[in-house]
Amino acid sequence: MKPSFFAPLLLGVGLMASCVQGATAEVANVSVSQAQQHWWPQLQSLIGQLPQMQVQASAFKQQQLASSAASQAIYNPELDVSYQNASEDTYGIGLSQTLDWGDKQGSSAALAQLALQQAELEWQMTQDQLLASALQALVAQDIANKEYRFAKQQVEHAGKQLNIGRQRVAAGDLPQVALQQLALELANNSAEFALAEQAQLAANSAVMGLLGQAFTLTDFMQVISMESSQGVDARLPALQAAYLAVRQSRLLQAVVASDTSVDPNISVSAEREGSENKFGIGLSIPLQVRNRYQAEYAQAGEAVIMAEQQYLVTERQLQQDYQLFQASIPNLLARYQDWRELVYRAGSEIASTLAQQWRSGDLATGDYLQSQRQLASSYQVGLQLEQAIYNQWINWMASSGQLTLWFEQIYGQAAITSSSSSVNQVAH
Repeated sequence: MKPSFFAPLLLGVGLMASCVQGATAEVANVSVSQAQQHWWPQLQSLIGQLPQMQVQASAFKQQQLASSAASQAIYNPELDVSYQNASEDTYGIGLSQTLDWGDKQGSSAALAQLALQQAELEWQMTQDQLLASALQALVAQDIANKEYRFAKQQVEHAGKQLNIGRQRVAAGDLPQVALQQLALELANNSAEFALAEQAQLAANSAVMGLLGQAFTLTDFMQVISMESSQGVDARLPALQAAYLAVRQSRLLQAVVASDTSVDPNISVSAEREGSENKFGIGLSIPLQVRNRYQAEYAQAGEAVIMAEQQYLVTERQLQQDYQLFQASIPNLLARYQDWRELVYRAGSEIASTLAQQWRSGDLATGDYLQSQRQLASSYQVGLQLEQAIYNQWINWMASSGQLTLWFEQIYGQAAITSSSSSVNQVAH
């Protein structure tokens, strides 16, 4: 066997090697012009065009309009004009105004502003989830492409080995049963190649289904590290969402108080009856006698308790997820480094030695094929480790709401401008 047999084992190593080295500082200094040439702005643009993001942009616009409406006065003045036909005609005019004594307008404006913040945060979290789905599909596509290329080279290599086996059988250097073993190995590799081809087609289809076009992902593993994620604190977007829910529940208490408050009505009037002029002033105050709204107050209080407890649940879950992230990523990177040292560096030499021993007759065909399968299995384990690191990192960064912001920070201000443009265009 030629040393080139082990070449496909080297396909997936370049990206992950940079990950192990943790080259965050260098990439963080990428210029804006370089960032524009990177795949990230294109992917971000595709994510922004998805229907789910258009829905969130419309929701943000809706909340902007609601916030603008909430800043307006609650009550308009009322004009009253009257006429009575009698022995002495009576003409009257009056003006009344209900006073926003309970500050309904202020509560409504504060609630609308909070809803606007929630809509913006929901936009960000939706973008993170869509980006995570796209990245995982692209990672799966990259892994499927590597497995396809590897399986194809396995078939080609098995075919060459079968031809060599026929020559050795003809020369009396190899028993017929060994030739059958080589034929079976080619059949197995052909079947694995067919499955790898189907997996590649499915992965490409998944990317097309998510993004609407073909897309190739490269190199972002170069900057993945434990330092890419912040810890669980109040700045974490996922925790901010839970905190906004608490603020909303507390604000709704104030809304209940203002909505059920007594708002007096003041009126002034002028009337002319015959030759007599009359002027008047009035004040009306609703009396909360039959309904004191105690049930509404109690309901709002329970909503606050529920929101506070849900915040604690979310915080605890995020803490657990972050602890898992902290424990798993270093271990996965360490195992990958072990694989790289043991398989990547020594594999080519091992493969060449096995081929030489088989040709010289020092290694039985069955043992030789078994050794080949071990090398192939080692390569596939490396791909599994690579995908596991991708997925573990993507899952945490998306669920915590940091994924898009991280890419924007790494790949420059151009990406940040692109990210905010979708909401700003809808908003204005």
